[in-house]
Amino acid sequence: MKRGLDYVIIGFSPDQIARYFYETAREDTLKDGLPRPYELKKELSEEELGCYLEEATAIEKLPRVLYSYHVIDYDENEIIERIETKRLINKGKGNSVLTNCHVVKVTLMYDLYRSGGITYVLQYAELVRQKAGIFERKRTRKELIIVLLSFARNIFRGTLNIEGFEQFFKRIGTTREELLEVIEQLSYVSEGQR
Repeated sequence: MKRGLDYVIIGFSPDQIARYFYETAREDTLKDGLPRPYELKKELSEEELGCYLEEATAIEKLPRVLYSYHVIDYDENEIIERIETKRLINKGKGNSVLTNCHVVKVTLMYDLYRSGGITYVLQYAELVRQKAGIFERKRTRKELIIVLLSFARNIFRGTLNIEGFEQFFKRIGTTREELLEVIEQLSYVSEGQR
């Protein structure tokens, strides 16, 4: 909004499970942009509050939020090749199932410790289903299982994206150990409720 953009295009691929298929309703964009729960407002500084929308925000001023890759056909290998050609990533480092988002990686850690699995398995299963033949599905399944096991192993060892994790935890003012403590408390509480 500060830049006067008319559109925000989010690059979710067809396998990614999202609340919306093609476009987020502007009413939902407004609701998602408000500080929730309401009590959160009291905890935020003026600068932090400036990152949120206000109840009085005019809906027509909000950009349209679109998920174009959910509806257009594209070749991800061609996109990766183009990105590598422009030297935006190193050759051979492009991968459709990996991300450089530190929040996603910490979420993977949270899910693994909290629920015993990595929720990306749902999206990986969709990637397998999209393959044309049985051989392609089996090969893709094997590749993705290796990726999931690698994630889990490195998360448990504390070796997954060490620098990114440190940046993330420093930014939000906590540590990996404190998050693991919270997860343990949540697990204890939910086991007690069963």
